[in-house]
Amino acid sequence: MSALGLLKAMPHLVGLEEEAREGQLLAGLHRLAAQVEEAWDTLPEEQKQALTAFAYLAVDPPRDWRTRLSLALGRWGMALRMIRGDEEEVAQLILAAHRLIHAVLDAIERENPIYGEELDRRLAELNALQPDQLPEVPGSEPARREWLEGLLRKTDA
Repeated sequence: MSALGLLKAMPHLVGLEEEAREGQLLAGLHRLAAQVEEAWDTLPEEQKQALTAFAYLAVDPPRDWRTRLSLALGRWGMALRMIRGDEEEVAQLILAAHRLIHAVLDAIERENPIYGEELDRRLAELNALQPDQLPEVPGSEPARREWLEGLLRKTDA
């Protein structure tokens, strides 16, 4: 199920007209993002775990056929809405979901200072390089993922 699909499945949104449901979904995304940004430490552990799972699923969804089909149908639905002229609404939902995902990932990073220190160290190393010394980033998604995983393995060593 896509990240947006997970949020749409929230019970209090069922049965509402599409426009009202999307308005509440958008407000809910922003409200959750604000809670994460401002009060992550005070959230119940169960809610933190659910938000963490949501963010990880959004960033790296499972690769099984059901998830791929769900993502394809979701993208097709968004494309149809954009053709219908709902670009602004689609963009607002995407941006709100991205805000929530980034807020959760930032909160996780803040909770793990070693991760933040290692990230700072690697970024400082990259910033010290001359442009012609920067590593080349592959163009395809699988190749970029493998490249990034290789960088992470280097930091673990």
